[in-house]
Amino acid sequence: HSRHFDHSFLNEPEWADWEREAKKMQAALTDELIENSIRQLPPAAFALSGEEIIRKFKGRRDRLLDIARDLYLVVSKKVDVVGTDKKDYFEVVRLNNEETVVRLYDPNKEDKRHELIYERTFKSSETKEIILYGLGGEDEFELAGQVEEGILIRCVGGQDEDTFIDHSIVSGLSKKTRFYDSKKENHLERGTEAADKTTNRREFNIYNRRALHYEYNYAMPIPVLGFQPDDGFFAGLTLQFIRYGFQRSPYAQSHTVSGRYAFATSGYKFEYNGEYIYALGKFDFLLDGRFHGPLFTINFFGLGNETGAPTEAQNEFDYNRVRQQLYGLYPGLRLRFKRNSFVSFQLLAESTKTEPTDGRFV
Repeated sequence: HSRHFDHSFLNEPEWADWEREAKKMQAALTDELIENSIRQLPPAAFALSGEEIIRKFKGRRDRLLDIARDLYLVVSKKVDVVGTDKKDYFEVVRLNNEETVVRLYDPNKEDKRHELIYERTFKSSETKEIILYGLGGEDEFELAGQVEEGILIRCVGGQDEDTFIDHSIVSGLSKKTRFYDSKKENHLERGTEAADKTTNRREFNIYNRRALHYEYNYAMPIPVLGFQPDDGFFAGLTLQFIRYGFQRSPYAQSHTVSGRYAFATSGYKFEYNGEYIYALGKFDFLLDGRFHGPLFTINFFGLGNETGAPTEAQNEFDYNRVRQQLYGLYPGLRLRFKRNSFVSFQLLAESTKTEPTDGRFV
C-alpha cells in the first residue's frame, strides 16, 4: 500500500524540501501544458468532459502546496528511522522545546561519526513520535539535551548486542525516551528520562514497515433496529472507537458504547465495553459497564422448581416483569496466547434497585 511506501521512503525530507518540489511542479504545470495535454483526448471524449478535466487539473495544481502540506503532516506525525544490518550509531539531540535533531552514522574503529547517512531536524508541532530501528549489528543509541517538552523517542535495538545511552531530560511525569531490546547482552545507561522496555518477546524487537501502529484510528457508528416480544420495537446506536499504538495488536484500545430504547415499555439501556491491550505487562485490561432504567424489560418467573402454573390473569405480559434499575461495573484482566486462545477473569460490582409493583409477581 502507498501509505506504507510513504512512511518508509519519505522519512527524511523536511517541509522545506516538500515545498521546493511542490513549487517546481506548479511552475512546470503551466496552463498551456495542461490544456494541450488534455486536448490530446479523442474528440468525442474531450467533448464529453475535456473542459471539466482541464478546470479540475488546474485547480489541483493551484492547491498543490496545501495538498503537499497535508500529506507531509500525515507522514511526519510518526516517523521511522531505519539503520542497517551492520553497526550503526544513532545520535539524538533535543535542541529546544520545538526542535529535535536525529542523525544516523556509519561508524568505523576510529570515529563513530565516520559517515553521515541520515539527518533531519524534527519539530514537536509536527512530529509526536520517532522510532529508531537498529536492525542487525552492534548498534549504539545516544540521546542528549534538556528541554521542558519534547518528542517521544523509541529506540529498538534489534539483533546483536546494542548500547543505549540517554543523557537527555524532558520535564514532566511521562518518560520521553524508551529502550526496546532483548533482556540479555545489551548495555543500558538510562539516566532519568529513559524507560526500560526490554523483553524477550521477539516480535517487539524487530522492524516491520507494515506495523499496525501506522493504521488510522477510526470510529464506526452502527444503527440498530429490531423487535422482540418483551420490548416490542426498539432502536439504538452502537459506536465503536479503535485506536492503534506501538507494539499493540490487533489494536491498542477498543471502546464500544451502545444505547437502546424500547418503544413499547419506554425502557432504555446503555453499555460500555473497553479493551486496553498490554496495559499491565502481558495482560490486557478489560472494563465493561452497564446501566438500564426501571422500565427496561426483565422477567422473573420464580425460583426454579417452586414456580407454579400461572393463572389466567398471570398470563399477561406485565405480571412477571420486574421494574428494576441496574448499575454494573466489571473490570478484569486477560492473558492471550497463540492461536487466538486466552484466559480472562473479571470482577463484578452491581447495584440494583427493585420497585415493588401491585398486581405483579414482584
